[in-house]
Amino acid sequence: MRFLPAGIGGHVAAVLALALAVIYAMAIQGGSGLAEGARFGALIGIFAVGAFVMHNYVNLNIGLKLTLQQGVSLFRRMGCHGYSDWPYLSPAR
Repeated sequence: MRFLPAGIGGHVAAVLALALAVIYAMAIQGGSGLAEGARFGALIGIFAVGAFVMHNYVNLNIGLKLTLQQGVSLFRRMGCHGYSDWPYLSPAR
């Protein structure tokens, strides 16, 4: 029960980040593809950290140090995916 508030907070942040990522992806107006990809990747990274890392912290009790390391790693990885995949996902101009 001690980790329950952290788990609920992580899942709420994940749902909000996913909703923002979908809204952001639907409202793209153009501009620098790299900057838009980085923003989109950051939103997906927040979703991934809230959904998966906080899940591991709460349910598997992996400890705070490993949780932080896993969160930073996953956030960077998702940010890089959004940054590198954005030119393929953006509509043709």
